[in-house]
Amino acid sequence: KEISQLQDKEIAMKKTAARGSKAEQKAKKKQVDEEISRLSAKLKEGHAGELASLGYSGGSNNDNGKEKGNLDTLVKAIAGVSVSSQTDHSKPSKSVKRREKRAQQEA
Repeated sequence: KEISQLQDKEIAMKKTAARGSKAEQKAKKKQVDEEISRLSAKLKEGHAGELASLGYSGGSNNDNGKEKGNLDTLVKAIAGVSVSSQTDHSKPSKSVKRREKRAQQEA
């Protein structure tokens, strides 16, 4: 919810920065980009704090890569995004079907 609000605010800020002369647009765009990066960093810190208060310790172990992966998995699970791989469920293309059919005929 907070991420979508941030994205909405980002779009609104970019639209307002697109008005005016080229020089004004460039200056406003730079300010907007800095503001967006600041807000997104603040949001990530808040989320990390919430996760820590729920008992999840990110990066406290020596295996930071594994912890980062676990954090990503936890965030996806909280957001309701499927953690499993989606590639197996995709529809095969015509060329793949044709190759499989040709391989079966040759066998």
